[in-house]
Amino acid sequence: MKVAVTQVTEGGLVVRVLGTTGRAARGFIPAGHTGTQRGTDLRKEFPIGTQFDAKVIEVDPRRGEAKLSIRALKEDAEKQAYQQYRAGVAREAKFGTFADLMKKS
Repeated sequence: MKVAVTQVTEGGLVVRVLGTTGRAARGFIPAGHTGTQRGTDLRKEFPIGTQFDAKVIEVDPRRGEAKLSIRALKEDAEKQAYQQYRAGVAREAKFGTFADLMKKS
């Protein structure tokens, strides 16, 4: 999801989900899910109005607020790149990776 920072707190970032309105437009990114080092000044790293992509990891059904994560989005991208690499190796090599070869033994 594309989001924009509306407020920075000590606990994390309050964001607005772009392209939506109402309660569904609100979200929160905990400080631990920003992908920054512990102790980073989030106000400097994410000024109000900053836009970026984030992944929904949880939705509060009562408040309608989404809990988002930048870190989870990056981890998913890394996993996908690794899976594409493995698929490419399997197609191009007759035996796959070294680990695949060891499994067959």
